[in-house]
Amino acid sequence: RLRGKLEMAGVPHQIESGASIYFKDPDGARLELLADHLGEMYGARVL
Repeated sequence: RLRGKLEMAGVPHQIESGASIYFKDPDGARLELLADHLGEMYGARVL
């Protein structure tokens, strides 16, 4: 759903690993959104 909203808003983005979407904020800083479960990152426990 989020990818569709970014596309509709004309926000350039890049998808990597199937769990992350990268895009830039208005100041050009690169932001990442993750779709992993809480306490996991790329399938590994982080807590």
